[in-house]
Amino acid sequence: MKTVSLLDPPKNISVSISPSGVIVEGDSVTLSCSSDSNPLAEISWFKGGTFVGSGRNYSISNISSDHSGEYKCKSINEHGEKLSDTVMLNVMYAPRNAVVSISPSGEIVEGDSVTLSCSSDSNPLAEISWFKGGTFVGSGRNYSISNISSDDSGEYKCKSSNKHGEKDSDTVNLNVMYATKTISLSISPSAEMQTDAPKNIAVSISPIVEGESVTHKHGDKYSDAVPLNVMYPPKNVSVYINGSGETEGDSVTLICSSDSNPPALNFSWFKEDQSSSVGSGQSFSALQSGRFYCEAHNQHGSQRSDAVTVTVKEHHGSRWHEVFGITVECGVSFIIVTITIIIIMFIISLNRVKTHTDFLNSTPQPLICTAHSQPFIPDLLKTHAQQFYNEIDELHLVCLHVIACSDQKEDAAVRGGTQRSQS
Repeated sequence: MKTVSLLDPPKNISVSISPSGVIVEGDSVTLSCSSDSNPLAEISWFKGGTFVGSGRNYSISNISSDHSGEYKCKSINEHGEKLSDTVMLNVMYAPRNAVVSISPSGEIVEGDSVTLSCSSDSNPLAEISWFKGGTFVGSGRNYSISNISSDDSGEYKCKSSNKHGEKDSDTVNLNVMYATKTISLSISPSAEMQTDAPKNIAVSISPIVEGESVTHKHGDKYSDAVPLNVMYPPKNVSVYINGSGETEGDSVTLICSSDSNPPALNFSWFKEDQSSSVGSGQSFSALQSGRFYCEAHNQHGSQRSDAVTVTVKEHHGSRWHEVFGITVECGVSFIIVTITIIIIMFIISLNRVKTHTDFLNSTPQPLICTAHSQPFIPDLLKTHAQQFYNEIDELHLVCLHVIACSDQKEDAAVRGGTQRSQS
């Protein structure tokens, strides 16, 4: 019996995937092509329209998302060829390449509407969550903010998640422009400043001084003023003459002024030809002519003024007061001496009268000189009388001497005042 073989081209071609079910990135996969042909057909594999391999089985180890796509096989023998139906190789993988974009791009001003969009590569599609800093603020592929304010400024990111994993995007900074709201100044160092200390003064918003504004294209606002209190030693020290530098009288008043912080409280006065101070206090009375200057002090230093010339002239009226004083002094002295001498002489006279009375009682009555019609006075009485008259003359001379002394002092005072007026 003779056997007859029928020669057929390929038919009933099909592709199977092993393992079946979900294919995840990293798995190993085998595609198998089966066909009915005689003689047996040769098999070729195609992804899309691109040849990728041959053989009944097409194996992929450590599969990736790049292997996803449509596959088919071609069965060929000498009698013909046949293509299988395509099969979809769907590789699942976790999100990757998550990126945030901001619309509109460019400058964002308070009051605008802004949309943040998150894109990622994943299979299956990922769910999107939005975070500002570390705080969840929304979900969905897009996050929109209407009537945006400065409070919405900050760093944003999205998180893309599916059952195979998750991926965070890089952060984007949402910088909302707005008009100036609050301005404050700070001074560093906060301690007391001196002019001889370092001059680096830091201000939180620079440059701002009292009365100056901060302005930009979104609005302006003034800061509150803060005091900047700089301490420094006395400077610009000067002497002010109360009146003129040339005066008639007993003294000239000088006043010392200075610029310092804190104000100078200690003042010293000097005369140019003297090494030690001649006075203290902010004002000084110069009793004599000369060149005077002051020195002002505070805890940060001192400075002296330029010298000023003072001329003190004696007033004529004051010299007459001196003359008058001398005259009164001599007059009082004269009166006191006179009263004292009179009292002494009165006492002496009483003693002498008593002596004379005792003498008369102890002697005979005086003889009467008929020739002269006058009583005869014994020599003893004459002697006592002469002594009394002599003492009266001495008293008169003393009084004359006191009066002459008074006149001489008065003349000397007048001559002294005349000489000073001429000089």
